Amino acid sequence: MSYKEGSESYAESMGKKYLVDDLISLAENSPTYDVSIDEVDWVLEYAKPDEVRILKADLTVPVIVTEERVSGKNRLVVLDGLHRLAKAKRLGKKTIRAKFLTQKELRKIQK
Repeated sequence: MSYKEGSESYAESMGKKYLVDDLISLAENSPTYDVSIDEVDWVLEYAKPDEVRILKADLTVPVIVTEERVSGKNRLVVLDGLHRLAKAKRLGKKTIRAKFLTQKELRKIQK
C-alpha cells in the first residue's frame, strides 16, 4: 500500500481513534486476503460516505479491517476504506481485498 491520507485524517472505531497513515504503515507488511462484502457492509449503516470519494475510490487498494465485539458478536470492522467498500458494494462485488490488523497491533498506534 503506497498511498497516504495526511495528518488530519483519522479513523474512529468503538471509541478508539487512529491516524489513518499509522494504520496504513502498520498494515503495509500484513498479508492481503479477500473478505466477503457481506461480512463488512454492515458498517455502511452507521456512516455516510461522500459520493465524490466513492466515485474516485481505488479498489486496487485493500481496505484495513480488524475484529471487534459489536452488539454481542465478533464482527469485522473497516478502519480504512469505507469509500472503497461502498464502491465495491455498489458495483455488485462479492469480495473486497483487505488487510487485517489485530487489536494488539492497534494498541501500538491508538490516539
